[in-house]
Amino acid sequence: MKLSLFAKNSPSYFFANYLKKVKKYKQEKGIKVTDLTVGSPTYPPSKKYLKKLQELIFDEKNYLYPGYSGDKQLKIALSFWYQKRFNVFLDENCFLPVLGGKDAISHLPLLVLDKDDKILVPNPGYPGFFGTVPFFYGKVVFYSLFEKDDFLIDFSYLEKLIDKKTKAIFVNYPANPTGVNATKEFLEKLVDFCLEKDLFLFYDNAYSEIYFDNQKKPPSIFEIEGAKKVALEIGSFSKTFSFAGLRIGWIAAEKEVISNFLKIKSQFDSGVPLIFQKLASFALKNFDEEWYQKMISFYKNQCDYLVSFFRKIGLEVKLPLAGLYLWIKIPKDFTNGLTFAQYFLEKYQIAVTPGEAFGSEGEKYIRVSFSGKIDNNLKIKNI
Repeated sequence: MKLSLFAKNSPSYFFANYLKKVKKYKQEKGIKVTDLTVGSPTYPPSKKYLKKLQELIFDEKNYLYPGYSGDKQLKIALSFWYQKRFNVFLDENCFLPVLGGKDAISHLPLLVLDKDDKILVPNPGYPGFFGTVPFFYGKVVFYSLFEKDDFLIDFSYLEKLIDKKTKAIFVNYPANPTGVNATKEFLEKLVDFCLEKDLFLFYDNAYSEIYFDNQKKPPSIFEIEGAKKVALEIGSFSKTFSFAGLRIGWIAAEKEVISNFLKIKSQFDSGVPLIFQKLASFALKNFDEEWYQKMISFYKNQCDYLVSFFRKIGLEVKLPLAGLYLWIKIPKDFTNGLTFAQYFLEKYQIAVTPGEAFGSEGEKYIRVSFSGKIDNNLKIKNI
């Protein structure tokens, strides 16, 4: 049996390897490690949603093949959600349920890239944006995001990276890993830029409901005039409803875009399990506001505790406006995030993610997740 060169030479997803190293360290040392690496929501789903899931389990119809285009009631519920939350009307046929946001992101290059075409990817940014592009013979062009610009795009700089082969751009606000939110004013500039440059805009809005200032709610890209002509938005049930393990999300775009992406996706899977689509539809239509506010309070308390902890040990930390992460600059004595993360693991028994996981511009940072339940007795030691 002979494996392809492609299989042999393809790198693993960063977190798959890094978590193995953390696990090995725990086993070798025989000690407890506080894991602040992956942004996996641990706040339990609403009991209202779980009760509905119990009901759905016993419906035999939910064990049939789900179909490729998505459950009609879920798409109607998504249309309702966009009207209620964003004051945006999108027809039900402008939505396609997917197997989580990463499922959509990893296949989207096929929608726009021919051989040697280019796609713009944020640096630092979510690793899922660039991992599969070479699989489809496309080329990744990283655009840097700088702290001096509050990790927002500098359009005059971005323009210099574009040529005739540049077909699309991934953009993510609220941002992973930086925790930065984008205003409507910024998004207006972004949409105008994409219209002018004829760029397809892939807007990852997975953290739209994890925010800590009611006066600064993250917008949908479709709140911006002209966005429907160039944009596709990615949404997730993982963070908003604590459904991460169910692997369900959606994309929203013009009907023609959805139908063409559906042709691609139908070759890869048979759709999202009906039981989860129906649960998601129920959750959208029966939003548990009391549970949601408790979840946000839980994350805010976790965030505040970790900010206090990291400041006490001598690090500069900014409060994020949204999302589930702290983006922290490492001390000048350390070469890069990887060496500091290793030092931090050995000194504090706390695992954090080195910023290099998110691109070269993350080399002097670490990312800290506050999505998991944290022991409030972390030991204070000087760096």
